[in-house]
Amino acid sequence: MPHDRFYVEDLLHPQFSDEEFKHFKVMRIRDGETFELVNGKGELAIATYEKNNLQIHSITKEKEPIALRIAQAIPKINRLDVILEKGCELGMTELILYPGDLSEKTDLSDNQLKRAHSILMSAMKQSGRLYLPKLTLGDPISTLKSLPNPTFFGDTNSAAPSLLSLVKPPLDQVLFYIGPEKGFSHKEVEHLITLGAKGVKLSPHILRTDTAPLAALAILSSSLN
Repeated sequence: MPHDRFYVEDLLHPQFSDEEFKHFKVMRIRDGETFELVNGKGELAIATYEKNNLQIHSITKEKEPIALRIAQAIPKINRLDVILEKGCELGMTELILYPGDLSEKTDLSDNQLKRAHSILMSAMKQSGRLYLPKLTLGDPISTLKSLPNPTFFGDTNSAAPSLLSLVKPPLDQVLFYIGPEKGFSHKEVEHLITLGAKGVKLSPHILRTDTAPLAALAILSSSLN
């Protein structure tokens, strides 16, 4: 974990949230001691805290990464926690949560969304990333009118090509659809194919809904970065 790194929304007018200020106090940063601030938008600041005021000393900006977007059928909360944390570590730039036809869970409460954002923020700081992954509530597959190119989806058919064989740089974005524990419905698969998505396999074995996105991200990040 980067030493003494904290999150603020605006580096030009930095102010800790209540939650982040509690974290700051726990770390026992002394007046005049330097630490890092990130805003989740690629910027890193060196700062000090003196006389109850945040002082910015320098700001650097990182190049925006390749967009590695995961569209995930809403899983059980304990599985979502894993996807959020490990997905962030593996370079995920956006997690789109959608209700699958066979999903056991089809929505998230405000508190669950707040917790999800908190997990992403902690994972961003812990992993040394400067971009905070977006968290989006998406539409059911059957309502989609178009998909970006390339879009892939997890396919359990043994004849499906491997993701590794199809992903070649240069690419500036990839979207990968993951089904729920019970898998995609036939209608969802047909609609994804109709819109140009390609079914791929990630492993010789069937992966759980919280393992599949991490396998996809590991392949994509190592292939494209």
